[in-house]
Amino acid sequence: MKNLKRLFRNKGVSKVPGSKPKVLPLSQRWTGDLGPWTVFVVCFLIRSLAWAGYAKGGIYEMTKDLTNTPGSSLMAQGIYSLAISVGEVTAGGATGDFNRTVFPGYFGGGFGSGLTFKILRSTIGTKLLLQDGFQVGVPLDASAQIDFSDSLQPSSMASGLAVVITANHLGQRRDDTAKFQTSLDTVNKRLTITPDVQWDANTLYDIVMTPQLLSVDGFSLERIAHVPFVTVLDPHQDNVVLHPSLDDRGAPADSGAEPTAGSLNIHVPPESLAAFSAVLFTKDPVHTPLRVNPQIILDANEKARLSGSGYQIPLIIHEINAYDANGVALGPLAKSADLTFTLDRTSGLLAGASSLVRTNTLSWWVLDETHHLWAKMPASQHSAKGQITASASRFAVFALMGQASNSTIDSFVFPVPWRPHGPNAGTGPGQSGTVGDGLTFNNLPSECSIKIYAIGGELVRELRHSDTSGSIAQEKWDATTRGGAPVASGVYLWRVESPTDSKNGKLMIIR
Repeated sequence: MKNLKRLFRNKGVSKVPGSKPKVLPLSQRWTGDLGPWTVFVVCFLIRSLAWAGYAKGGIYEMTKDLTNTPGSSLMAQGIYSLAISVGEVTAGGATGDFNRTVFPGYFGGGFGSGLTFKILRSTIGTKLLLQDGFQVGVPLDASAQIDFSDSLQPSSMASGLAVVITANHLGQRRDDTAKFQTSLDTVNKRLTITPDVQWDANTLYDIVMTPQLLSVDGFSLERIAHVPFVTVLDPHQDNVVLHPSLDDRGAPADSGAEPTAGSLNIHVPPESLAAFSAVLFTKDPVHTPLRVNPQIILDANEKARLSGSGYQIPLIIHEINAYDANGVALGPLAKSADLTFTLDRTSGLLAGASSLVRTNTLSWWVLDETHHLWAKMPASQHSAKGQITASASRFAVFALMGQASNSTIDSFVFPVPWRPHGPNAGTGPGQSGTVGDGLTFNNLPSECSIKIYAIGGELVRELRHSDTSGSIAQEKWDATTRGGAPVASGVYLWRVESPTDSKNGKLMIIR
């Protein structure tokens, strides 16, 4: 009795405003007055060690939930609470000194606003295939197993558990609930969820659990939890394969009806793939490859940069592969699949893209693994929605890459006429220019020359333009000759020449 009294003489619960109280290790027993806990100690000694209940003193509350014993642990309101487990007696005797006593056994617990009820882990099916936080390639008859920190209260599942269809096999946003069945394993504290018949193929599901889900002791799930997964692709139906992402809650990001900037999807026609499959993406195959040696990609990048004068640099690289149920990579597609990448519609480019890249030069390229080269895919199409699409006959490593623009078709000069001292002089819309601003050649090719001729054919001035050293697609002329003298009033001819193209025009100067 004396030693047990020492055991429960405890000043280990302390409350400091703005901080969490501490739990002292078992080896540090308490000194000081027992206070309100005396009643608790006496009651505990009278009852059997197989009993579990709770007692309360002041603003603190202690609950006992003994290992391998039944009983409930109810939690009343309090500023802080202490969860404690007192284990079975173990071999060895007590030891200590004048102010502490150590008993063999164990203590487990912690402080908080109540006993924590949470999800420990989740898996779906027997094979775990992950992509960016999602489990993908889930068989249509697979069961989901979710392990909790305590057993579930069955009656709470009706309001606290749902399986939501987030996107269908065509990549269309949905918000439907799926039918499912459940079973509980109270020993392992595991919930098993199985489809009512089977899951839909190539569908994004989200198992949603809310705080309305309760433990057998009446504690709420600590927060809303999500378990998203994508089912296996059925080769006999039309499919759009998405690359979904998670929001900060762990739920599938809601992109709405329109594709988001930076998203990639693949349209796979029926009978394109040879088997039920999982299609995997990686946005960074250099650092997280699926199959291809990253050095091959690095070699191809360097060759592209050198051959494209710095304009030909991959903006995005995706490795895409399809695997059957045994994890074997599938071969060429029986029908071509369409790759569609969505740009930022406000800027027309990718986030972080090089300023040298012009949207109209972007196209899809595929990696030639044998020669360590990027090969341009034919007929990349640009849409008004800021999407770039190309057809692929096999899954591989793909890049979206720009190149130098050689087109002069849209080149022009303004203002015309240039009249820097006239009544409408200025740089605004409809104004005729200033001496300081000169004339501007616009929509130029990435690399080109600009030649200005007098009406008789004499060369007045030649300018060189490069996007790498000046304004993109623009070059200014200060209306001077090669010797630096101001040109006279009159009509002049101009010619823009790129490595593959040229365009002629006229301009007028009025001094």
